[in-house]
Amino acid sequence: MLVMDLKNLLVTAMPKTTCNAVAHYVLDQPESYVSLLDLVEYGSAVQSMKASWVIAHIRLLNAKLSEQHQHRILNLLRKTAIGGVRRELLRSLEGIELNELIMEELLEIAINWITDMDQDVAVRYLSQRIMLTRSNHIVELRPELELIKQLQLAKTGRFP
Repeated sequence: MLVMDLKNLLVTAMPKTTCNAVAHYVLDQPESYVSLLDLVEYGSAVQSMKASWVIAHIRLLNAKLSEQHQHRILNLLRKTAIGGVRRELLRSLEGIELNELIMEELLEIAINWITDMDQDVAVRYLSQRIMLTRSNHIVELRPELELIKQLQLAKTGRFP
């Protein structure tokens, strides 16, 4: 069995092919998913960014791992200040089956980040996309999102 040294692998330049290879490795060795989460939380900024990128790719390949670890992903999303990590963690929660409490917290984060002009544009955009997607199931979100959009357009001239 091949064992990847994720801690050292995620500090170098990493093309998309390597990201996909690491994602497939983690799918074959699901216990290593926790190592990626640990690198997001405790690794260097570069390791955190790369690990979160891999986590987002894993969700595209097999959402079950993201669903199993949704609580920790949400906690990491709340903790991190790195825009790129926020973006990838949002992607890892996007479109998966979330428990009700996680869904509520994610929507609260998304509402706050849509209107926070200090957030990266990609973070605001993904927050909007999450709210739009979830509003298909939670109709009450639609008017709230529209109001946020109108207020942001009036205030800043752009949305998100």
